[in-house]
Amino acid sequence: MRKRVSFRPAVIKCLLFSLVLIVLLSCALEEEMPVLYHVPSGFETYQLDFTPYTNKGFLFTPRSYSGKYNSVGLLEFDYNTEANLVEMTLNELTEEARNAGLTPITCLMWEVEDLDYQVVLDYAYRKALQMGGDAIVSFKLTADTKTLVNPIDYPSVEIPVVHVSGFVIKRHYPYHTEPLPDEPEE
Repeated sequence: MRKRVSFRPAVIKCLLFSLVLIVLLSCALEEEMPVLYHVPSGFETYQLDFTPYTNKGFLFTPRSYSGKYNSVGLLEFDYNTEANLVEMTLNELTEEARNAGLTPITCLMWEVEDLDYQVVLDYAYRKALQMGGDAIVSFKLTADTKTLVNPIDYPSVEIPVVHVSGFVIKRHYPYHTEPLPDEPEE
């Protein structure tokens, strides 16, 4: 003979509360992460301001220099932005949910800094001055990304990278509006 199993009202309430909580959490997560259905057209403009360097008598140019000059050397470097792996909480739980033993949903995500091209120009300017130059000709700046792969339990990251190259020269006087500083700033 089989025994009849009866559920206690407290167990039924707990199961019902858990089911309702799961449904509510799944709806809340859906609202926080909308699906992308449309990307509007638009412009993204990137500008480099050479004025601060020109005012100091320094020349950046993608072309060659037609005046008299002394060769100083080649300058080439890569710059990448900073990125930090942080733990993000995807949902905030109510006091009731925490008391019921539920824990918030978390994941690891990368926070990647935006690329600041002016930082790159400042560095190239300082390096050229340290080399004894007052111009970078055949100046080339190329933006790209670099993917750094983590072990399987951690997300990989794609960071912006800029490659800069040019030929540092010392132009013969007269050519600038004011003298260059004797010592480059650090």
